[in-house]
Amino acid sequence: MALETLFGNIDSLIVKSLDRMIQRQAVLAANISNADTPGYKAKDITFGSELKKAMATMELEPIRTNPLHMIDNEQSGPDIVESGQTPGVDGNNVDLERELVKADENALRYRAVSEAASRRLRLLRLAVTEGGR
Repeated sequence: MALETLFGNIDSLIVKSLDRMIQRQAVLAANISNADTPGYKAKDITFGSELKKAMATMELEPIRTNPLHMIDNEQSGPDIVESGQTPGVDGNNVDLERELVKADENALRYRAVSEAASRRLRLLRLAVTEGGR
């Protein structure tokens, strides 16, 4: 059963947001680990555009009403863009401090969204266990 069918679109958005934040953390970690690699160009996933893309596709996702219907479950990956920072003498444009700040900010967002998801699940559990009393 699809997550959207069971709990509505908000839970699907939470899952997609957490997935994109995990992917962004991996991209930022690659930037940090390549800070001294000559010619390396910093990359990033812009969270705002990814969130808008996820929200735009939420209403258009098909629901299987017949087991013979085919659904394209292929998820498009995030848009990974190169940083517009000016490269140094060796062609590397990674600013280590900036990348660390982005990684910390991303981790804080992840914690906030996962806490919201946890609270939502606790409310659902409460509704299921206490709803019949």
